Amino acid sequence: MAKVISVQRDGAESTFNFKSIDRAAIYGKRRRVALDENGEPCSRGSLLDDGSMILRSGMTGQGYFLPDGTFLKQTELEGYDTDGQPITKVPSTLGVPQELEGPIAPHEVLDLRV
Repeated sequence: MAKVISVQRDGAESTFNFKSIDRAAIYGKRRRVALDENGEPCSRGSLLDDGSMILRSGMTGQGYFLPDGTFLKQTELEGYDTDGQPITKVPSTLGVPQELEGPIAPHEVLDLRV
């Protein structure tokens, strides 16, 4: 079952289903497709700095290459804040009831940056 957004206020709990959407779902999108001399779609690739390998689109989604050529998996990456301190992973609140507080000033909501 999909996780839900769950909130509590004055002892009453409310849950909300949600579906993530992207900009294309709202506004639509156009796509230009480059074709080769045979009319076949081209695929994007990037050449490594040393010219030793071509990376196809999506290949770096599993990790990153260090300057010395070592591949680092995404599971091995660690997050750091702007001061260079490790960031503590925070568990998801999806499916866990959250107590609502308020009311709050409208500018607090409008100034929210995620």
